[in-house]
Amino acid sequence: MKTLHDYEHQIPGDFFTESRVFNPFNQWERKRDEVSKFQGVVEKAVAVIVDSYHTGFHLSTAGFGNILQSFTESQNMVGTLNTHMIESKRLLSGRNSDLKDLWFQNAMYAQVIQILAKAEYIKSVPNQLDTFMRLKQYLHTVCLLKHARELLFSEELGELEALLDIRDELNQRKNAMQVCRSCLFASALTNL
Repeated sequence: MKTLHDYEHQIPGDFFTESRVFNPFNQWERKRDEVSKFQGVVEKAVAVIVDSYHTGFHLSTAGFGNILQSFTESQNMVGTLNTHMIESKRLLSGRNSDLKDLWFQNAMYAQVIQILAKAEYIKSVPNQLDTFMRLKQYLHTVCLLKHARELLFSEELGELEALLDIRDELNQRKNAMQVCRSCLFASALTNL
């Protein structure tokens, strides 16, 4: 395959100007056959240039086309993602008040469950007091009675009317314990 240098010697030296640029106005005095011959040489040289650089140029153009397509697809994906984010934000903001309401209901129900658990515990206290008294575990009896009374008169359980009977019973037991304490103290003094 011929290179561009193979055609340089076929072009006369005065065909180009001093700066190696072709000037068609300098060619008026040349004969038609001579110009046609030079035209053929130039066309062959152009064909060599095209053959030499066409593949690289074509691959570069195809590569740039692929890069452009990738950028376009990425822009479309980012646009779609942005649209989806806006839609998600809109949907979440609409449900936000529903979620807050559900969260407050959940917190309220958890508090009610705690109050009910404490009420169940208080209901079981009289039986536990009887068991401790029967086993003569007076310290446990006093601690349990004190804890149960603190719960009964707490802010949460103090206003529950369902526990009035138990409150009265625990007050009676407290009074009975004070009488027992006084009797035990008096008998301890007499024994000394």
